[in-house]
Amino acid sequence: MKRSTLLLAAAAAAALLLSGCNITIVPPGPPPADATLSLGTDAVAVWSEPLAPGTSVVFKFTVPTAQAGVVFFELDQDLPLTLRRPTDFSVFASSSSDRYFAQGSGGLAATAAGEFDEQGIGTLTACRGSCVILPGGAATYYARLTNDRGTTVTPAVYFFRDVEQDDNEENDVRAKATYFDLTDPLGDQGTIERLYDVDYFYVDRTGSFTFATAPGNPVDLRLQAYASNGAPLGSPVQTGTVAVVAGDFFKVYSASLRAGAPATSQYTLLRTP
Repeated sequence: MKRSTLLLAAAAAAALLLSGCNITIVPPGPPPADATLSLGTDAVAVWSEPLAPGTSVVFKFTVPTAQAGVVFFELDQDLPLTLRRPTDFSVFASSSSDRYFAQGSGGLAATAAGEFDEQGIGTLTACRGSCVILPGGAATYYARLTNDRGTTVTPAVYFFRDVEQDDNEENDVRAKATYFDLTDPLGDQGTIERLYDVDYFYVDRTGSFTFATAPGNPVDLRLQAYASNGAPLGSPVQTGTVAVVAGDFFKVYSASLRAGAPATSQYTLLRTP
């Protein structure tokens, strides 16, 4: 028998064998959750159990439809926390400290603790440990919490709604830019509390102002100014003085696709004398 005939016969036999099998291909998805969490309050943990070194726990939680503002998924310790999509369990946000969270796995980098000035937006809410802030509205998520320490820990998980501290959250596009009054001695403030958040402002007169962030700029904020025709005016600044003329506009954003609680994501715009 020719070699080609042998190969065809083998293939036919294999196909016949497989036709008699009941094969099910399971698409990738989330593993079974270790705990399903319900929305609580910022004062009471919704979960707290011992976690051995090198182990993880998977949570499933749903933000109810009627929830406005933002929703915190927060720990009381700095531990690796990843929030994952319900379809394929891929990471869409992560955090490993109270200082910020980031897109994908960008929030798992080690960060040093810092102190923050009590200035800027209303009440400067701070996370107790690793946290991710989510938009309000119906959605289901998964989260994985990992103990990367050498000893057993007993972290507490908080899952609660809060008001969004930035009152200008309609200014995410240029068409809805907030008016920044260069004559107001109090200036203006904002926060980048949610991933992909961008704040736009416009001015109607010539002048200058200072741009300041929380100490250390944990969320990696930048300010980019533009002429009225959309042409960039120089390079983005981290902090410092910005000169503008009537019709200019500017945006504040995170250069590293980070966000954080108001204590770390705040920024201040203050006119120069």
